[in-house]
Amino acid sequence: MHLKMLFRSSLGRKLIMSMTGLFLCLFLIVHLGGNLTLFAGDEGYSFNVYAHFMTHFPPVTAAGYVLYVSIIIHSIYAVVQTVKNRKARPVKYAVASKANTTWASLNMGLLGSIIFCSSSST
Repeated sequence: MHLKMLFRSSLGRKLIMSMTGLFLCLFLIVHLGGNLTLFAGDEGYSFNVYAHFMTHFPPVTAAGYVLYVSIIIHSIYAVVQTVKNRKARPVKYAVASKANTTWASLNMGLLGSIIFCSSSST
């Protein structure tokens, strides 16, 4: 019962988003590392070994399905959280304080969409 309430709360949704986001970042780092083997100077041998491993090791296939589910969950929770936040305060603040706000944090949706589109095209 308590666990169900946690996942329905704002804090629980943010926790799920952070965990799925961390998993997605880890995927990008591993993917980048594998692609960087193209620069090993061995005429692509390292990359071919990496590609063979990624396509023939069953836990990697399972991780791929977890990746798809993470993308869906992360996207849905982002939309739900944004809608709930906007409904909670339909009128914007009179003065927007940007003292501790970076451009990246203000544009997470845009940046996430760009990363999604660029990674899904490869």
